[in-house]
Amino acid sequence: MKKHSGTILLVLIFFVGLAVMLYPTISDYINQRNQTRVVNSYAQQVDGLSDADYTAYFDAADVFNQEIAADPDALYHADAMDVDSDIRVMETMLRRDGGSVEEDFGLGGTAVATQEDL
Repeated sequence: MKKHSGTILLVLIFFVGLAVMLYPTISDYINQRNQTRVVNSYAQQVDGLSDADYTAYFDAADVFNQEIAADPDALYHADAMDVDSDIRVMETMLRRDGGSVEEDFGLGGTAVATQEDL
């Protein structure tokens, strides 16, 4: 068995190298095949749309565009972060540890207005 272990190791190294060399080609082939399926499926769906469907989609797009024209920031409202609660938690941690926003950061009290302040 010791006599064949060198041969087995060389064959194993050969196949690992072959797999590494063929990976990009095989990966490209598989990706291209999947993308072709997706494009064909989309094309069939678009071909199946009626004039009423097109009109509905374009009307919805016009309404969306008018809303965005009226308020350009509307696209970003969902992404806006509410950090008020995070700041309140940090302030509570500071007070618990003996610090304060006023002393440590010079902000003159709380950094965030509370509901009572509004």
